[in-house]
Order: sequence, then C-alpha cells, then structure tokens
Amino acid sequence: MSKFFLSIQSITRAFEALKELSVNNESVLHIFFILKALGYTEKEHLSDGKIGNDSHIPAHHLSYLFNDSEEVPGNYDFINPFKMGDWGSQPSELMKKWCRSRIKNNIEGGATTWRSIINYNQNEKTIKFTYDYLPRLTDLTLQADTKINISAFSIWIMRFNSFEEKATASQLIDGMSKYFKLTEREIAQLFKTSGMIIPEFVNSEFEAVKIRQLLPIPPGTTNWVTTTPKQPELDIENTSSINRSIPMPMTQNLDSTKVSKLIEQHKQVILSGPPGTSKSFLCEKISKGYDFVKKIQFHPEYSYNQFVGGYMVRKDIVVYEKGIMLDLISLAEKQNEKKHLLIIEEINRANVSQVFGEMTQCLDLCGVRPIRFI
Repeated sequence: MSKFFLSIQSITRAFEALKELSVNNESVLHIFFILKALGYTEKEHLSDGKIGNDSHIPAHHLSYLFNDSEEVPGNYDFINPFKMGDWGSQPSELMKKWCRSRIKNNIEGGATTWRSIINYNQNEKTIKFTYDYLPRLTDLTLQADTKINISAFSIWIMRFNSFEEKATASQLIDGMSKYFKLTEREIAQLFKTSGMIIPEFVNSEFEAVKIRQLLPIPPGTTNWVTTTPKQPELDIENTSSINRSIPMPMTQNLDSTKVSKLIEQHKQVILSGPPGTSKSFLCEKISKGYDFVKKIQFHPEYSYNQFVGGYMVRKDIVVYEKGIMLDLISLAEKQNEKKHLLIIEEINRANVSQVFGEMTQCLDLCGVRPIRFI
C-alpha cells in the first residue's frame, strides 16, 4: 500500500506562518507543549522522571531538523518552533542532551517564569501545572491578540508523518490536539483558526534540508545545511527508535447523501469543524433537495425575539412579531407538501440556550445528531 507525505510546499507555508509569530519567553511555550504530550496536567502531581526519559519524543515532533538518513552535526539539530527567525536564544546542544537535563533544570530550578505555571514538590520529585496556569502562560508568552495558527502548527508537527490516506486540515488538527492532550480551553486560548492552510500530499518523504535552507546558518557550523548520508555503524545518537508518525483519527467519509439521510431521521444535524473543511459547501449540496431554504447566520447579539419571536418596539407602540423560526413553521404548515430547510451558520457564536429558549426542549425530543466534520 502506498504511503502519503505532506508536501514540502505545505510544510514551508506552515514554517513561514510560525516564523511570523511574535512570542515572548518562547522556551516556556516550547516546553509547555512537551509537558502536555507527556501527560502533565493541573490535576495531579506526576514524577519528573518522565521528562528526562521521554521528552525527546515530543521534542522531536516539535523541533527536529534532520531526516533519519542524514548525518547529524555535533550541535544545532533542533529549533524552537516559536522562534525560528534566529539562533540567538536557541540551545546549541543536541536535542537529546537538552531534553535529558535542560528542561527539568529550567522548570525545577526556581526560575520566575515557571513558578506561576508549575508546582514542584521537591521532596517527592513530582510536578503539576498550577490551577491558573493557562492565563499565566498566555500572559507570559503570547502578546496581545496573538495566537498560534492551528493549521500551520499541525502541519509542522506532522512534517515527518506517513499517512495511509490523504488527511484533511481538520484531521491534522485533531491528531495534533490528541497527541498533545490539549483541552478545548487550551485550544481556544492558544490557537486561531483564521488563515487555514489546506494540506497537500505527495508520495515521497519530506526532505528536512529544504527547511534548513530557509533558516539562518547556526554560528560556528560547517556543512550544516547539506550534511552527509548517515553511516549506520557510527550512529551513536540515532533517533530511529522514535515513532515519527502521530496517529490520525479515522476518516468519516461524509457526503451529502449520508447527511441528508441523517436529517430525515433526526430532523436536525450539527456540523462542526475548523474553517476550510467544506461545511458550507456540503450544506449547499444538501439544500438542492429542498423546495424552500432559509439561511441565517448567528452572532453574539442574536436574540430570542429575532429567532423565535417576541414583543418589539415599533415607533411609539409595542407589537408582537414572529421571529424567523415561527415564520418558517407557519410557511411549512401552509405548504405541507413541500420540504423546508433552515441552515444556521456560525451557531456557536450566539448564546444558543438564550436564543432557542423553550425550543431547546422540543429539539431535544427529536434527538440532535452532532457530527465532527473532517
């Protein structure tokens, strides 16, 4: 069975998007993702031994700059993905050496930046995140209105992956989120979904030299960009034991016919997923099977009166007016031989419980079918 790999064009676009990111205390953000992948949370203390033993694995996905077939130089084999514009603050030692000692020393050494994020039990040699680690992390690292491009980050993390089939942007994001064990709150605080990069695939593995060509040359290095083929018998610090592929969620293979059948069965369907995953396009295809289609878009100020109905002030009098939903129900009653469809875009942007009111109970009786669109 043939394998698929992310194209160098997709990886380069992801690299360029991350390079533009302006971050303070970039090492804190870098190490945070390593700790998340290792399973550290704010809920319980875990042994700090996992850092020295296993941190090189997520660090590889985050930072490594060489293919397995290349001879790695004596230093600068990885880079902080949140500071790829220069080598000024980058560690110079090899990634494995940095992971074995530097990470633990940084977070347990009492540095001010880590005291507000990590609780360290010196007697038991355990750590966990503080209860308010997330706002403190964002204050320390992400500047005002700055967030990480979630599709760029996911593509960068998957640059060494092999795929059984071509993945969507949403699948890459889901795979990345699960690998780093990110909560919905963490995703909302750290990432943005604008500027989505649609992944492209090829049949050959990503050549890391093409990314190194985009980087400045590390100080004091020679032949760092091109390197030489690896000699296995001399490979003391090889990384071949690392599983370079992050598991992908199963493809759902949704099409308009399947979703239409779900609507017929449940009378309502919610499609969720990041921008660029063809949710609106699928709705357009589905709508062709209906006689009357009404499309609306929710926003934070959307009200119950607008959607269901209520008393409205018109000049100097107060009148009761039906909202969009009641108007559509009235029309459907008059044209009961025809099929009617209401499409709500951006449903999560409004206060849904307030907008729907008592209608929520009616919808619950039908049984909503949520679908993660990938």
